[in-house]
Amino acid sequence: MTSRIRGGDELRKKLQNIPKKLLKPITNALDIAALQAATEAKRLVAKGPKSGILYQKYVPRRVHRASAPGQPPATDTGRLVASIRHRVQEGGLVAEAFSDVAYAPHLEFGTRTMRKRPFLKPAFVKTRKRNLKNIANAVARVTKGL
Repeated sequence: MTSRIRGGDELRKKLQNIPKKLLKPITNALDIAALQAATEAKRLVAKGPKSGILYQKYVPRRVHRASAPGQPPATDTGRLVASIRHRVQEGGLVAEAFSDVAYAPHLEFGTRTMRKRPFLKPAFVKTRKRNLKNIANAVARVTKGL
């Protein structure tokens, strides 16, 4: 899942000419933004409303309530929640929140046989306004003296 800032590519090119130590506030703001999106995605999966059907599971024996289409996926084993992480890519101008389990894209975007159960996009949407404000403030602080 990728969230792009309009004009971000041009800004990134300009910022690449700034010494790395001056970029630290922007890198920190991006890191915090990705962390907040990842935290919200975990919350949506672990605590979000679930109104899908009940399944009988056998190993181990338990009953599981699935999420309905359009709702974040319902946690069962906790593997999806545990896989949601964030990172700042090398260079410090790109950050991401992601899950590396193989079935995460199937849940996020759906398949031919299963409607989507998004969790990353709603997390980005929920945290977007606050994160963009914090990133803009960091960019303003860095570029003020240039």
